[in-house]
Amino acid sequence: MPTEPTETAWKICYVKGLFISRNTLIGYGKIGGLDASPYTRYVEFDFNIDVKTTNGDFNKAGSKLKATLECEGDWDIGVPSTARDEDACFTGLYEGREDSPNQWNADGDTKFRRGEGPGRLSRRW
Repeated sequence: MPTEPTETAWKICYVKGLFISRNTLIGYGKIGGLDASPYTRYVEFDFNIDVKTTNGDFNKAGSKLKATLECEGDWDIGVPSTARDEDACFTGLYEGREDSPNQWNADGDTKFRRGEGPGRLSRRW
């Protein structure tokens, strides 16, 4: 019984860099309104990167690591239909950080703050 020749495709991958870290994110729900307003609430997050090792592309000049925190929100029933969901959650004082791996290694701490206005039903940070 004749068999058809089969073609085997090989793909070779090379590691371009290695970044190993232990990351810790701690959230703090705040009592009271943002800037003492009765219409807003907010939360802060402390983020720490404990860099264990870097090599390859992560050690090249110009390499950057960025830490940000996205948030989404919904409006409660009764809010005008013109309200946009993307306005239900907003960036606060701390938006995150972008630095080189060496700068993260020297100081691994950063903060995030997210806020919400009146009439919000839920938040997903």
